[in-house]
Amino acid sequence: MAARSMMDKPPGDETELEARTRWLAARIQESLAHVANNRASLQKIASRINVGSTILSGVITICLGLGLASSPSKLSIAAFVLSGLLTLVNGLEPFFNYRALWIDHEEAKYMFYKLRDRYNYCLAGRSELPQDLLDELMREHQRIWIR
Repeated sequence: MAARSMMDKPPGDETELEARTRWLAARIQESLAHVANNRASLQKIASRINVGSTILSGVITICLGLGLASSPSKLSIAAFVLSGLLTLVNGLEPFFNYRALWIDHEEAKYMFYKLRDRYNYCLAGRSELPQDLLDELMREHQRIWIR
């Protein structure tokens, strides 16, 4: 007779240990989704700051180059204003450190995948995990969040 999976039982018919096993699986999946979403948004912000900085630098160079042909003009004033804006944009990256946060989220995502794989490996062919293993996996889940 094939072993029943914990997913085959209705939630009300499961033991306390099966409920904890199911709960941990749900927390791991929620953590993976949360970290993946945050990682994607941090990557977008870091990329936008980098692209914005590059575009502003190019526009400033063009304004100054065109403004040199004539006396101080509106192009020179525009270049001055844009250089102030460029300083502000370049100051965002080190202050908020989006790139480092993006990398930290990438590492956390890897660790949550690793935890999920370990959980699935330990659960294979069972309907529940032993309490000591559940506690160990939960501590690992919390360690990843504390990092």
